[in-house]
This record gives sequence, C-alpha cells and structure tokens, in this order.
Amino acid sequence: MKTDFIKKIKLPEIAKSHPIAFWVAVVFHLILVIGLFFSNVQRWEIPKEDPKKAASRTIPKAVTVDLTEIKKEKQRLVDIQKQKTLKIQREEKRLRVLED
Repeated sequence: MKTDFIKKIKLPEIAKSHPIAFWVAVVFHLILVIGLFFSNVQRWEIPKEDPKKAASRTIPKAVTVDLTEIKKEKQRLVDIQKQKTLKIQREEKRLRVLED
C-alpha cells in the first residue's frame, strides 16, 4: 500500500531535468528548517534598556560656538572670492594685450 502512494507522487520538472541539484536543495531546506526549529529563540529577544540609559541618550548636550572663528572663516571666503576676481581681471588684461 505504501508503494502505491509513493508511485502516485509526481516530481516537478526540475527534479527530472536536474535530479542531483533538486535533492541537494531539498536536503538543504530540510536541514535549515530543522536547525531553525531547534535553535534557541530566547536569545533573539530584544534586550530591554534601562529607562535611565534611554533618557540620557535623548538629552542633547550644549555646544558653544566661537564667533571669532566664524568671522575668520567668512573673511577667508571673501578674500578667496576677491583673489578670484583679481585673477580673472589680470587674465582679461593679458588677453587684451595679446590681441593688440
């Protein structure tokens, strides 16, 4: 009676065309399911944090900004822009001299 049941089972086309790969995949999936079934799920739980630690993370710390550094940086950027314009003017003058 068991042989009739086994004979009635139809395998998919992939099992007929690539039998070794099919059975390797079946065995791999069975091992994976059994491994997940017997794995220790308790260690996958999310650890609960202390409220004190969570509260300390959310409090932002004060930051002091030195305004003189900002002014120096702005001045440096202005100086760079002036140097660029002077360089462009020099190049234009040089081109005018070369054209004449």
